[in-house]
Amino acid sequence: VPSLTWDEAGPRQSEQAPAAAGPFAAATALLARDALRVLTDPAGPEPAPCGAHGCVRWFLRTHAARQWCSDRCGDRVRAARHYARHRSTA
Repeated sequence: VPSLTWDEAGPRQSEQAPAAAGPFAAATALLARDALRVLTDPAGPEPAPCGAHGCVRWFLRTHAARQWCSDRCGDRVRAARHYARHRSTA
């Protein structure tokens, strides 16, 4: 069973003896292992919070210019900026 530990160097993955056996436990352990690999891989994309107001999601920043978790959040931010620009000039 994979687990995530933090120290001064940052996050790192460790393994523990399985607590239970079965197909559900095995599938959950594989999902956890993949998620921990994403979080602890120094060469992988960096997790970042979404820049949209009110959004609490995190995403994997695969490009430096990416600021939002989805197109929907990006559209909301751009629409709010457009509304603020046109509202202030009227």
